[in-house]
Amino acid sequence: MYAGFYLLTSLISAIVALTLALILTGLQVRDLEGFEKYNRARWFLAGAFGVFGILGVAEILLGEPSGLETGGLTSTLVIFIGSLMALFVTMTVLSFIRPQVVTWKNILLQLAVIVPLGVLLFILRLRAPEPVFRICFAVMLAAYLVQIALYTRLFLRSYRQFKEQMQSFYEEDDLVGQLHWINGTFWLALGTGIASLALIFGNLLSDSIITLLFTAVFLIIGVFFINYQRFAPIVERAVMQEAEAGRSVGVGIKSQNDNRLREKIDAWIQAKGYLDSTKSVGDIAQEMGWYYQALKDYIQQTTGEDFRSWRLRLRIQEAQRLLAGQPALPISRIATLSGFNDRAHFYRCFQRITGCSPQEYRKSLKNSK
Repeated sequence: MYAGFYLLTSLISAIVALTLALILTGLQVRDLEGFEKYNRARWFLAGAFGVFGILGVAEILLGEPSGLETGGLTSTLVIFIGSLMALFVTMTVLSFIRPQVVTWKNILLQLAVIVPLGVLLFILRLRAPEPVFRICFAVMLAAYLVQIALYTRLFLRSYRQFKEQMQSFYEEDDLVGQLHWINGTFWLALGTGIASLALIFGNLLSDSIITLLFTAVFLIIGVFFINYQRFAPIVERAVMQEAEAGRSVGVGIKSQNDNRLREKIDAWIQAKGYLDSTKSVGDIAQEMGWYYQALKDYIQQTTGEDFRSWRLRLRIQEAQRLLAGQPALPISRIATLSGFNDRAHFYRCFQRITGCSPQEYRKSLKNSK
């Protein structure tokens, strides 16, 4: 009854997925620093869309709706293509947050495991006795679940490290917030990977709904990916700067003249360089002619704070001076003059550091007179 509807949804999904793959393949990526990993991720995501489209095309050509036979050709295809999709989507997301671990060698090694196993499963489906195939199918299914579990663990560890790097390199909390969709993208992809198992065991109506849901999810991921272009160089600077810092082991503050660094920091504070919200820690270190990691380590050891927290405290102290010295100045203007681009972010930071809101602080100054 639902076979025709299921094949129609498969056709729609295949067209959408293959169209997205073509769009990403032809996407013009700027040939600038910071876009190398983004361009690599584009091919991973195009591959994910491509194999998803192939699944729909194969479904139609086989004429065997997946809900009709668990362990049939289509069910075998679901496991094989699901493994490839998990690989490509995970590598796409990791290209955003931990690009140094996403290499062609790494991808090819994983493909060297997935593809032969998938081909072997197809051969067994066509040639092996049914009991033998059923055992191999169960093993492949278990391997698919293990693959998803390993990718989830890798993503959680990488995303935590990514947030720390971004918050360390850039001072603004809202930047990480703007990139929170990366986290959501992975969980959407994970959900589709797990839900794809319903294509093996479900009925045709539920399979049709899930297939359309997959299509919507991939559309969302595609839009997010294209919009990510404006963040690509920002993220890569932070992530790759940490990698460079890691290679500078032995070139720390002890190999430098601490007094010279102290003088440079004092001059930077005197010039109120901390008010420039466009400068990252790496930019500041470069302007001082110093090592990025050495500057961070020096601040940590002398103040007990990381660079981001220390600079934030300097900005709040500037806001306190403005609140005390210019009582008629609007708080929104004080936020801007203190180096904050977002008023809500200013309020949160002021409350956290001083224990009161800017209005309460200004009122306490008046009461103390």
